[in-house]
Amino acid sequence: MQLSLPVILFDYEGSPFAQKIRLLLTVAGIPFKSCTQPSILPRPLLDSLDIKYRRIPILAIGKDIYCDTICIIDSIQKHFPEKRLIESNADPAYEAFGKRTFANALLLVPVSVFGEGFLRDRESIFPVLKRPDFEHLGPTALGEWMNVLDIVENQFLASETPFIGGDKCSLADIHVAWIINWVMVTHKIGRKPGFGPEIFPRTHAWLGRFPKPEYSTISEKEAKETILGSRYIFPSVEVHEADPLGKWADTNVCVETIDDQVGLNKQYGEFIGSTKREIVIRLENTLCLHFPRLGIIVKRAEDS
Repeated sequence: MQLSLPVILFDYEGSPFAQKIRLLLTVAGIPFKSCTQPSILPRPLLDSLDIKYRRIPILAIGKDIYCDTICIIDSIQKHFPEKRLIESNADPAYEAFGKRTFANALLLVPVSVFGEGFLRDRESIFPVLKRPDFEHLGPTALGEWMNVLDIVENQFLASETPFIGGDKCSLADIHVAWIINWVMVTHKIGRKPGFGPEIFPRTHAWLGRFPKPEYSTISEKEAKETILGSRYIFPSVEVHEADPLGKWADTNVCVETIDDQVGLNKQYGEFIGSTKREIVIRLENTLCLHFPRLGIIVKRAEDS
């Protein structure tokens, strides 16, 4: 794909998942612009684009909008073939490791860092935040984190190559590094006794090999104008021939995330395309939203 289409990442600075996508784009050498969004709802710009999906980051490539990191990574690997990172059959396992590790990482962040508004906003997605003893779980979480680092140090990096897959950064590295960096560097756990380079030398050296994300910023007004005035990656898409939802092709549907409060963030649009990994809906403003198959619910609009 030509790089003439604008690449805009809707994110906020402290988001670990946004850090993952920034890292991927930087390692791949894909220029992009960051449009900072509020860490909690409402997000007026996205509302004005009729985007109801609540999670950050969201990636726009022209008029195609990708929701969820699964969809975002797939789109980057697919639409920038000359930039794509090395893949392997083990990537889903590394991805699952990163997501599972995030659940532990939440317990390492003091309540004061989150703030009451953020905690209330995320409770429906991360139930652990509602535990009455949340602020007392730090020592247990540190013990588990030591186990996480031992896996990275003595299994993932056991070959002592610069990266997990060898001499070059691969997708496996991205799937693991985002959360390790978020805890060790962003939240400075790597400075605590027992977690430094003298204990986990390969892990610290590995983190130091990743480039610092490089990007420019874009205002909300300019981002909106750029996206609406752009074009699609592909001129047309179609529903997969064996899609169980195929009977709803070209009709209005409602998309929700399975772990969100029912009915809170409904996304309506015309069901125009699908693959085995994603579905595509078109909004009235002509933007195309891409969602992963995993973790979403699709219903006919009249049934929602």
